[in-house]
Amino acid sequence: MTVTLFDFFFIHQLTILGLIFIDIFIILVSMVILIISSVRAAMKRKWIEVLPLWVLVITFLLVAFLPTQLGVWTEFKMYESDRNELIHGVRNGQIVLEQKSFNSDLLLLPPKYSHLSDGGEIFMNQAKTSFFFYSYRGILSDFNGFIYVNDSHVNDIFEIFDSYHTIKKLNEHWYWVIS
Repeated sequence: MTVTLFDFFFIHQLTILGLIFIDIFIILVSMVILIISSVRAAMKRKWIEVLPLWVLVITFLLVAFLPTQLGVWTEFKMYESDRNELIHGVRNGQIVLEQKSFNSDLLLLPPKYSHLSDGGEIFMNQAKTSFFFYSYRGILSDFNGFIYVNDSHVNDIFEIFDSYHTIKKLNEHWYWVIS
């Protein structure tokens, strides 16, 4: 039996969905146990018995929901100066970026800067006024990353990035986008 690329991704998506449902089920069961334990402890007036459980739940919620936003902000701040240095060098002609292949829009970063974009590649427009640095590159079409836009006279930045699912302004020139 031959498995096509479509079958592989379809099966992979079903596996991920199955894992998500199992995770949700485990979380719900854990929450029911926590609530029952809390009610029993309240009836005995021994809150100290369920304190570790509540600490665990709060820690889990923080770990589950904060890393995305914290991770984006941390990655942005950690590499912002290096990315600005690269952009400045490219715009001044001190750094030359090579095309990945003959008909590709992707540009290869020099080894010194390859850590700034997932895969060591970026997009840059012809006028050298916008640069896209990958943070995550999906298999088919999902990706996210940081976009530098030099043109501060743009009236509505959302008109430029209309194809992105999420656009978040990080500072005057930098945006976080998700496709």
